[in-house]
Amino acid sequence: MARTYRLGRREDAVRRTRTAILSAARELLVSGTPKLSAGAVAARAGVSRITVYNQFGSKAGLLRELAGGVRRGVPPPPAALDDPRDELRQRILESCSMWSSDAALFRRLPALDVEMESPNEDRALADRTSREVDIVAMVEQLPSPENRVVPDYDRRDALGIPRPRITYSIDDYSKKALDHGRRIAKEIGAALKVTEMHHGETIEAAGHVIGTYRMGLDPRRSVVDPDQRAHDHPNLFLLGSGVFPTSAASNPTLTIAALALRSVSAIRRAAGN
Repeated sequence: MARTYRLGRREDAVRRTRTAILSAARELLVSGTPKLSAGAVAARAGVSRITVYNQFGSKAGLLRELAGGVRRGVPPPPAALDDPRDELRQRILESCSMWSSDAALFRRLPALDVEMESPNEDRALADRTSREVDIVAMVEQLPSPENRVVPDYDRRDALGIPRPRITYSIDDYSKKALDHGRRIAKEIGAALKVTEMHHGETIEAAGHVIGTYRMGLDPRRSVVDPDQRAHDHPNLFLLGSGVFPTSAASNPTLTIAALALRSVSAIRRAAGN
């Protein structure tokens, strides 16, 4: 006789277990437990400690999911607004709404990111971080022929391959944009009546790896054609952000995807031949 398995029951049980663990973790946090441990959460939820790790991977994973659950309960932000200041104001209101939806939980979460030896230091950290806000000004940089990576034939690696020679500088346009962002940050701080404000003195990269091979029609002045097919190797397509002449302020993912989709027809034709 065949045995019938109902996966839905198993999934329901997993969800109930997950919900019980999250509820137990929140209860322990808001009750003022000095040190949150997987064992304490497991005991309160009525499960084993290994179940907690199987569900969330680590204590940090549990805390991230706990905060994420509150965040998902906040209504999504509206579509992008025309005025950047209105959009910034909306983002601040969104963050405040998320915080106020479970203030008791969010007062405790920041202090748990760092293990402190002294309870007084733990309380001081919680008090400070619960009143902090970071504002980051991200700006685009205009394309510049002087900013480039070329082979350095005077400096070669162990295989005799030229090392890269990087020429890079930040233009006045970008510096003015960063200065403008700092002025806006000061205005926001004044509006929030902050008691202490610090500005970063260095310009930091966003970490997007882009550029180094050019798109164009002339093989003498570019590496790939508009379909991102290498001029020198017709069966080689270089799909990615290497063709970007510069970086935008926001993430390059959508543009990378658009360029890749644009090359699909050419790849299909090449594969057919």
